[in-house]
Amino acid sequence: NEEYEFIGWFEGEIKVCETEKFVVENVTADKTYTAKFEEITEEAEHYDVWLGGAEFTSENLVIDSNDNSAISGRANFDPKTYTLTLDNFSYEGPGLFKDSTSLNEGIALYYSNPDCWDDPMAHGLNIVLIGENEISCVSEDSIMSAIYIVGSTTILGSGSLVAKAESSSGEAPY
Repeated sequence: NEEYEFIGWFEGEIKVCETEKFVVENVTADKTYTAKFEEITEEAEHYDVWLGGAEFTSENLVIDSNDNSAISGRANFDPKTYTLTLDNFSYEGPGLFKDSTSLNEGIALYYSNPDCWDDPMAHGLNIVLIGENEISCVSEDSIMSAIYIVGSTTILGSGSLVAKAESSSGEAPY
């Protein structure tokens, strides 16, 4: 079956053979051998889009209060068109995103397309606004942004968006 991978033959908890073909020789007593398999699971696809401390992946295309209690409303992400729809979305917190090296605080909406440095036509992020939306990054960090996007951005819709970034030392640029 293509959905499972053979792990090996086991006698109790002890692996006795890793190959599918297993020959037992010199049998002098009853023994029980069990073939074990693991379900093959696909790793979630990552889109480098983070909002309100949560990441959009192929397994999580909606971000709402289930992802973070500091969120109200909801946000949907369509990976085919790279469209983020904010529907009466509100977030206030330190933000969270992962760049190529580490998990970081200090950005409430983060998108990075590394291809845009070499190809200005590489897909950007489309943002559709429904209702009143607010994204606030509040952190003790002095370097932060409410919105940080590497790539082109198109904002559509009849809604509004207020973006703020504040540190303990006062207003920070965004």
